[in-house]
Amino acid sequence: INMTDVASGRQFKLSHETREMQKPPEKIKKHDSGKYKDSKPNVTHQVDIFSIPKARQREIRLTGADKERFGGRQKVKAKLALIVQDVGTRKLDIKWIPNKSAPATADALKQIYKEGTLKRPTFRLMSDKGNEYQSEFKKFVEDDLQVRQVMKDSDYSHVGVVDRYIARFRTELNTQQNQYEAEHR
Repeated sequence: INMTDVASGRQFKLSHETREMQKPPEKIKKHDSGKYKDSKPNVTHQVDIFSIPKARQREIRLTGADKERFGGRQKVKAKLALIVQDVGTRKLDIKWIPNKSAPATADALKQIYKEGTLKRPTFRLMSDKGNEYQSEFKKFVEDDLQVRQVMKDSDYSHVGVVDRYIARFRTELNTQQNQYEAEHR
């Protein structure tokens, strides 16, 4: 294709690559978009850790596998919880964890999928870039679950489903605690 430069009046040829770039982009079909995949059950799960403020921490009684994760103790102060949520169904499961280490989060994730409240994801597990999602955790996700682990960057919209639930949970926890304190003054 020959083109004319308006300013100088000279003619020039467009390369094949330039012509291809000028074409409108192909329309994305619904089945190709990521949002469509995420709306199906058990395709994508999101995981995050919720830390309870010190003033709101309570002692909880542990049994079975929970007790094993906490070194055999029967009662612990609830400080941290691993929350896993299915993006498609919004179903979730929560497990208390003793600390923010990769082995602790991996053990809690194993227990969540073993108990069967959530089925294993078929495509990916999304998390942030924290150290608690490295080494043993990553090995469990990629080797045992056989799914991709996608780590979100500073843009929090990638794991918005579980983050919104954590915000709602934090608000409800504060509301309940405030009501309790108002009744027992």
